[in-house]
Amino acid sequence: MFSSTTPQRLKPRDKDYFEPDSDGLSLKVRTTGRKIWTVRYWQNGKEYRKKIGEYPLMSLLEARRIRDGMKIRVRSGQAATDVSSMTFRGVAQEWFAQFRVEKSQKHVDTVQYRLEHYIYPVIGQVPIANMERLAFTNLLLSISATGRVETARRVAWIIQQVMEFAVGRGFMKAHEAHKLTKVLPKHAAVHFANTKKEELLGALLRAIEGLTSPVPRAALLVTAYCFPRVGELLAATWSEIDLDAALWTIPAEHVKRDRELLVPLPWQVVKILRELREYLDSCLYAGKDMSKKRVFPAQRPTSGRTGDVSITEDAMLMNLRRIHRRNPNIPRVTNHGFRHTASTLLHKHGENTLWIEEQMSHLDPNKVRSTYNSWAYVDERRGMLQRYADFLDSLKNNTPIR
Repeated sequence: MFSSTTPQRLKPRDKDYFEPDSDGLSLKVRTTGRKIWTVRYWQNGKEYRKKIGEYPLMSLLEARRIRDGMKIRVRSGQAATDVSSMTFRGVAQEWFAQFRVEKSQKHVDTVQYRLEHYIYPVIGQVPIANMERLAFTNLLLSISATGRVETARRVAWIIQQVMEFAVGRGFMKAHEAHKLTKVLPKHAAVHFANTKKEELLGALLRAIEGLTSPVPRAALLVTAYCFPRVGELLAATWSEIDLDAALWTIPAEHVKRDRELLVPLPWQVVKILRELREYLDSCLYAGKDMSKKRVFPAQRPTSGRTGDVSITEDAMLMNLRRIHRRNPNIPRVTNHGFRHTASTLLHKHGENTLWIEEQMSHLDPNKVRSTYNSWAYVDERRGMLQRYADFLDSLKNNTPIR
């Protein structure tokens, strides 16, 4: 029989294996490290093994409770699963176990965070058959009311996926989660195009530098100076960063156009990353090989895999919202807004469009030019990014560029 710590201590092996708890409950440990609760039972002379959830989303106590309920129903001649008692959380856990297959760890962690942080506390215990549209829209509007409009849209997608899964599994005949985003406000992008707004951009950069949390601060500053996509930033490991060469090599699997992208690093970013590395080496990664660890790690990862989980996009947005609340004159911006800002200002300052588009990692519609390799314009882009970083510093420090 498991103790409370047994599930956490089980390690993957060369082959999948079942580790029994008691009375038919087992934990299937996959070679990938995934751990799935199963219940073995007999009905009408046949043996069955049913998946009921995934650890750690489903605790040992919850798995035993579900097993006990299944055994009682089977002994009384009923179906093992009582559809009427299936909660949104129970169905979501079953959907999540299938969803996570072949997804990136970052994507899996982000969806899990949104389930646990936004969805389960509000509707997790509601029977799936009783879910009504009003419950969904109230949840989404409560999220968007705090300024998290894009987060609300992504939560809506998760809800719809779970409800469609419930219909497909036969837990219900139809659902009311279609087109939930129709109730959400449109979120206008913020750009810093004219001189007055450039001054506000300087105020924003000063506020970011003043953040007390080292990891989100560094992530936002690197985003401002180098304007990568958020997914590229949060997936970064230290093996991608060559501080001596001042170069970040983003692998093809993290880039939207499916080929690696080289990001020349201005000296300001090299300094930021060196300071971040020293900080992480003194605490989170102390005594560990950092090469495969995340550059911007969550310091309290829910999965327990220290250094393997990045901070979330929401964590970055939360800091930007906090800056806006403290100084309403600074516009409310998004992580992606830094890319719009960079594109606008670089064009305004006469930088070459080809260099900008290559640095933005945009898909090039010109098929002749689309064959160029990852080193395309790297020297030119290095100069462009350094000029841009110097310009941002001039705004931040209220000093003209000499």
